[in-house]
Order: sequence, then C-alpha cells, then structure tokens
Amino acid sequence: KAVALQQIIALIIISGNWEQVALASEIEGKARILLSQSPNDKIKKLSNLIISMIGHREKERIDNSEWETICQSLTELLFYANEKLSTTGKDALIILIEQCEKVISILLKQNFISRSTDELKKIIPVAQQASREVEQELPPHDVIINIMDVVGTFIRVGKERMNKISDLREILEKIESQQEMDEISQKAKQVLEILGEKGNTELMEDEMKQIKLQLIQEQQKVHEAEQARKEEQQKRIEAEQARNEEERRRIEAEQAREEEERRRKQIEDDARRNQQPPVNNVPPNNNQEQRRSPNTWQRIERETNRIINQTGKEIARTPKNIGKFFRKIF
Repeated sequence: KAVALQQIIALIIISGNWEQVALASEIEGKARILLSQSPNDKIKKLSNLIISMIGHREKERIDNSEWETICQSLTELLFYANEKLSTTGKDALIILIEQCEKVISILLKQNFISRSTDELKKIIPVAQQASREVEQELPPHDVIINIMDVVGTFIRVGKERMNKISDLREILEKIESQQEMDEISQKAKQVLEILGEKGNTELMEDEMKQIKLQLIQEQQKVHEAEQARKEEQQKRIEAEQARNEEERRRIEAEQAREEEERRRKQIEDDARRNQQPPVNNVPPNNNQEQRRSPNTWQRIERETNRIINQTGKEIARTPKNIGKFFRKIF
C-alpha cells in the first residue's frame, strides 16, 4: 500500500494539473479511509500528504515537511528495483527539480547525492573497489539509467549549490571507463559533461588537490587489492603443489610396500619349494639293480667258463670231474 500511495503522489506531480487531480474525489476518499483505518504510520503520513496535495491544488501552498515527505517518497521510488516504479519516481523528481527550487535543498539534506553514489558503486567491477567486501545485488539496468538522469538534472539545475561532488565524479569516471556497459557508460559521460560546465571553475584549488589525492589513494587501494589477490592465488598454487607432492610420496610409499610384500612372498615360495623332495628321486628298480649286481647263478656260470677254459673240455665231460668242479666252486 505504501508503494501504491507513493505512485499516486508521483502521478499527481507528473500530471501537471493539480486542479484536475483535485477533482478525483475517489482518490481523496480512499486516502481518507486509509488515514482513519490504517495502523501503519507511514501509510497514514502518505495518505495525509495526498489529501493535502489535492486540497491545496498548487505547489506553493505545500509546506516544507510535506515537501520532505514528497522528496523522500519519490527517491524511494527512484531506487526501487522495479524498473516501472523507478521510472515513475524519476519523472516526478525531474519535474520537481526543474520547477521547485526548494527541492534541491531538500534532496541535499536527505543525502540524495551520497545515496546515488552508493547505488552507482554497485555496478563497478570488484577489482576496482578495494573496499567492496561482500557481493551486492546489482541494480537493474534501467534503474541505473533513471538515477543518472535525475542526477544529471539535479547537477544542471542546482550545481551552484553543490560544493562536494568529488565522490560522485570519481564514480562516474569509473563507470564511463567500462566499455562493456555502453549505454550506462554513455549516460555517465553525459553527466560528467554537465559537471564539467562549471564544476572546474566552482571547485577551489585545495578541493581539486583533494580530489587528485583521493584518486591516487583509490588507485593505490586498487593496486593493493590486486596484489593481495595475486598473493592469495600464489598461496593457493603452493598449497596445491604441496598436496600433489604429498600424494606423490604416498603413492611411492605404497608402491614400495607392495614391492616389499612381493619379495617376501617370493622368498617364502622359494623356501617351500626347497623343502620338498626332488621330483627325480625315484626308488631304484629291482630289475636294474639285479642287472647291475650279478646273482649266484651268473657267478657260477662265469666261474664255470673260466675253469673249463683252464682244465679243458675233458674234465667237464666226466661226472667225477664235474663233482670236483662243483666242490671247488662251493
């Protein structure tokens, strides 16, 4: 409901005819119902503002506190992540900045430039922001364009009131250097051109020196951040190398253990084979042994042949001599 009421405030301003809006009694009636029934203080405040805007019918009769509420509401719409709501806030703010001198002072009081600078910082790459510690959600493309449009109008209309724009200029210069963001870079360039019309003449000498010093410090921060990133990357590489070396040593140790186990098993197998009887240790064959060792009859036969050869065939032919022959043998 608060966003819807803020949209109504923006549309009243954009319409340009407050008198015609005043005739829209339906809007005023709904605002009165919300004012009387809503427990939310912000909704009550916005409802009361709408009733007041319709009742006054002209900008000159709006008091300062109401202008502050209007500017705050439109600024919230401008920075809203929804691109349509942001565009509605942009259109209303540009109208008020160009038509109401007090709006410049109110926006300065509400730190509009500082908040715009913070939003624009979000689209700068991390490498160029040493102070960017956490990842932030980037604003939508059209929201960035809307912010730059309002900032450009603000600078063009109220630059004589601005004496502290160095931070904004620095961020815009960085955005302009980002070639991949062509449309946003072009818009940043346009805003920088608006700043350049009177900016250089309005800034005092010491303020220009301060800007240069801030740029040098920013460059130093970027350099230090890059150096820290390289050192961190080197540490990661060294840690990875150490892990690889440890893994290599572990593999070599495992291979050494496996080789030692293989040798041990080989020695055990050799020892078991040495303890078994030889395969060719066959018991001697009795027939072969008998052939190698002549039996009694073979000896008798050989001895008989010898005696016969000595005594002659005649001895062998007579039984008497044969008997003597056997007795001699045995």
